[in-house]
Amino acid sequence: MDDASSSYNNIGNFYKSQNQLDSALHYYKIGLSKNPQNLISYYSLCNFYEDKKQCDTAKWYLFQALKIDSLESRIYNNLGFDYKITNQIDSAIYYYQKAIEIDEFD
Repeated sequence: MDDASSSYNNIGNFYKSQNQLDSALHYYKIGLSKNPQNLISYYSLCNFYEDKKQCDTAKWYLFQALKIDSLESRIYNNLGFDYKITNQIDSAIYYYQKAIEIDEFD
């Protein structure tokens, strides 16, 4: 992981914990721009938007992460969660099952 990207993400986490959401979002996006391959940045942005009940945006970041690593089960698990909380149960089950398949294959 790129050190600068990780550091920006950590600053974003700090601001989020202090409920300074505009600052958190700013630093998450800087972290992502420093290293667009950093899956942690995508997870942080996903979680940020989940907390704001903006699941479509959260899912967008997860689908971007899949372009980087389509065999990362945590991405599918998070997609399952986002579909579950928006009451799209068939899609939730699909993504949860995909996560299980990947984990069982490893």
